[in-house]
Amino acid sequence: MPMRKLFALSIVMVFAATASADFFEDFESYADQAAFDAAWGTGQFLDQAKGYMSDQSTTNKPGPASAVSMALGEEMVADDVTPLVFECMVDVDVLNWWTRSWVRLEGRNAGGDLEDLVQLGFNSGNDQTKYHGRGGNVPLWGWYDIGAGTGNPVFDRTTDWRNLKAIIYDTTIEFYVDDVLGTTVGKASGATFDTVAIGTAYSSQEQVWFDDIAVYNIPEPGALALLVLGGLAVLRRR
Repeated sequence: MPMRKLFALSIVMVFAATASADFFEDFESYADQAAFDAAWGTGQFLDQAKGYMSDQSTTNKPGPASAVSMALGEEMVADDVTPLVFECMVDVDVLNWWTRSWVRLEGRNAGGDLEDLVQLGFNSGNDQTKYHGRGGNVPLWGWYDIGAGTGNPVFDRTTDWRNLKAIIYDTTIEFYVDDVLGTTVGKASGATFDTVAIGTAYSSQEQVWFDDIAVYNIPEPGALALLVLGGLAVLRRR
């Protein structure tokens, strides 16, 4: 392979590695419901017949309100230098019905009290033709219709797997559907996060699946720039 092409490929691979998820859950490691419950707690369900590009996902199975959670293993910071990305794949069984199912990134204090959150999914009090996001520090926990008023059909709910994403900065949150920016909201400064939760509220009557839940920081631009400049210098010497 030519040196320049090899170098270009290496840059792509390094960038992918530096942006890799600090938390990633595709639900493929669970042999059965008991294994899922042992890791997450009881209240959501392991679907072993449906997943996004895989065999398994988690689903709410319409019924009573419930939630499960898992610690990230570290406290993750959202700022303007290395924004924090929270994303998932989501599928829903019907387009217009009563549902409030979500994945949530949480920040809790030493006493376990909820201080910060960002949610992706569906809120029954909002436009039921859209996907929804929620975010902010206590008490600024508003729900938003992602992409409302844009006229862009990418923001319309469908019965297919879709990617929902929040990019969290120091004082703003950007909400995306399939990597298209739909809504930007403000938030209080200084958010940190340590837990991922999956839940259903108010006896949702619509079945929702979540898969490929990820949390990671976008690399600092300067670090990648230094790598590129160093590589170009090597090529010039050759």
